[in-house]
Amino acid sequence: MKKKKVSKRKLEASLRDYAKNYQSKYKGLKDEERRASAVELFKDIRGKYVLGQACAIAYKELRKTEPSNADDIALLGELVGGFFYAMSLSKLGLSDGRNGASN
Repeated sequence: MKKKKVSKRKLEASLRDYAKNYQSKYKGLKDEERRASAVELFKDIRGKYVLGQACAIAYKELRKTEPSNADDIALLGELVGGFFYAMSLSKLGLSDGRNGASN
């Protein structure tokens, strides 16, 4: 079976629509339920992906104005995000300087 090719423009429009209309599944949860959901997410592979991505984005922004905080974020990104942190940095066209090359 042949895969249907989707244009980049249609894919980006679809992602924008999704983001605009997204409703959080955590909305309306009680504090205990939110904490339990956060702990479960933190242990899950998706949580590691999200945290790695967040740390990479934070690193990109913080290194402009607060380099010491960027260093701390890089360390946390390595610890909690691992591969996903490195992958997200790469997507942003960055390095955190561990390999001797920083942008």
